[in-house]
Amino acid sequence: MTLFCLCFFLVSMWLLGGGWRNPGFLPALLSVPLFADLLTAHATSQFGLMGLCLSAWAHPRRRWVLMGVGMAIALIRPPNALPLLAVLIYSSWGEWRGLIKAAIAGAGVMLPFVALAFWLDPTWLPEYSSNVGQTDYAGLPLVAIHLGGTWGLVLLQLTTVVVALYLARRRRGQPLDPDLAAYVIAIGVVSSKLAGPYSGIFALPALARLGLRPKLAWTPWMASGAAWLLELTFLPGMLNGDLGPPIWESVIAYWFVFAAWPLGVAAMSWIDQTTQLIPPEAIVRDVETHFEDRPQP
Repeated sequence: MTLFCLCFFLVSMWLLGGGWRNPGFLPALLSVPLFADLLTAHATSQFGLMGLCLSAWAHPRRRWVLMGVGMAIALIRPPNALPLLAVLIYSSWGEWRGLIKAAIAGAGVMLPFVALAFWLDPTWLPEYSSNVGQTDYAGLPLVAIHLGGTWGLVLLQLTTVVVALYLARRRRGQPLDPDLAAYVIAIGVVSSKLAGPYSGIFALPALARLGLRPKLAWTPWMASGAAWLLELTFLPGMLNGDLGPPIWESVIAYWFVFAAWPLGVAAMSWIDQTTQLIPPEAIVRDVETHFEDRPQP
C-alpha cells in the first residue's frame, strides 16, 4: 500500500507540482506530511490528491472528461475537493457543454460505486453521517465543532470555498492557472479533519511550484526543514515513554499552506498582465505548453 501511495504522489507532482525536475520536487518528497502519509499508508488521501491534480491539469487543456473523472476521484476527500470544484466551475463559466461533459464523466465514475455501496449496506449513508460527528478532529475543524457543532464545520467549509473563489475572482471563463490551482488545493487543508500531519500533502504541489521561481527556490527547502526541526522537538518526550508526538502535531499541515502563500498572490498578478497583452486563445496555448515547468517572474 505504501508503494501505491508513493506512486499516486509522483503522478500528482508530475501533473501539477511542476514535474520531477522542478527544484521544489525533492524537498516536497522529503517533507513531513509525505513521510507521515507513507508511514500510515493513507491511500485515500493520495488518491484524492491525484484526482485534484488531474482535474487542475485537464481544465486549461479543455479535456472535460478527464476533469470530471479527476473530480470524481477527488471527492473521496470532500473537504479538500470542494474549493477546487467551486473554482473549476467558476473558471468554466459560459462553457456549459464542457461542464456537462465533465459532470457526466464524473457521474459515470461515482454512481456505480454509490450503487454498489447501497447494495452492500443500505444503511451506510446515515452511519457515515453519524461517524462524521464522532471523528477525531484537530486544528480549526476542532475549534469549529466546539463553537458550532456540525454547522461549525459547514461554515468552515464554506469559508474555504469563498476564499478560493476570491482568489479566482478574475478568472471567470478563463483557463485555470496552475499556480492558482495548486494553492486552491492547499486551502482545502484548512477544512480537513487534520488527523495527523499527513493532511499537509495537499499543500505539497503548491510548495513545490515555488521552486520554479528563482527568488523563492529555497522556500520549499526551508519549509520542509523547519517542519523536521519541529518534529525533532518531540523526540525527547517519546524517548521518555510518550506513545507518540502530541495531538497538536497535526497543525504542521497548516505550516505548508502558509509557506506556499505567494502563489495565491503572484498567480493573479501574472494573469492580469498576460490578459492585457495577449488574447485568451494565446493564453490557452501558453498554458498547454508550459503548464508543468513555466518559471514565474
